[in-house]
Amino acid sequence: MRGVRIIPLCGLLNREVRTFAYYPTHNQKFKTLDDFKKLWEFTIKHETEIEHGFDVDTFIVLNEECEGLEEGVRKTKNGNLYIIKGENFGKSFGAFNQVFQKYKDEYDYWLFGEDDIIVLGDSYFKKCVDRFNSEPNIGFLALAGVNSTNPRIHAHSATGLTSREILKKVCEVNGGGLPCPKSAKKHFDLIEYGEIPFTNEIYKLGYRLVEYGTREWGEHNLIIPYYDICKKK
Repeated sequence: MRGVRIIPLCGLLNREVRTFAYYPTHNQKFKTLDDFKKLWEFTIKHETEIEHGFDVDTFIVLNEECEGLEEGVRKTKNGNLYIIKGENFGKSFGAFNQVFQKYKDEYDYWLFGEDDIIVLGDSYFKKCVDRFNSEPNIGFLALAGVNSTNPRIHAHSATGLTSREILKKVCEVNGGGLPCPKSAKKHFDLIEYGEIPFTNEIYKLGYRLVEYGTREWGEHNLIIPYYDICKKK
């Protein structure tokens, strides 16, 4: 059994600043390149040193500008961390699809997420897999909650875990690839053609979208915004 974690990075200084957001929206405050560099250093150190629970590789995909980061490979406790160039298409969801298309036969379980939402906790990956397999017909384990009121039910920010077999079925009904926006110039496009269909397609295949824990940020739920970690330092 092997798992893979995919983390897209982007250093464009145009992100909305949020400091009073509530779950499932997360706080973020990136105003300078140095702010991004601290996030990237934290991410690499975190994924390199943490115990995943079994064989897990991590792919950090460089989307847009990531000044100071170069492609390369580093050893982790449970595998390798690969820093690769993104195709710069479809934002985070294009990065997810890029890695899946190239390595879909190498990994059994796939964990997706945003760069500034940190998945953490000892053996966090194994805990996700165990929860994913704990009940029948789970198609996506959502770490940032599920939007069940939208007509198109989906996992918030597409952060969570699923299996290779399910992702292959999504590709079959989606023209050969995972859902991603053809253009993401507007935030609406990223949600409408990326975040929502990425897991809604799993739901439409007849699978359940299940939340990992309680509806709140916290290490007990394996997920905390990077902004909140910084505030505690």
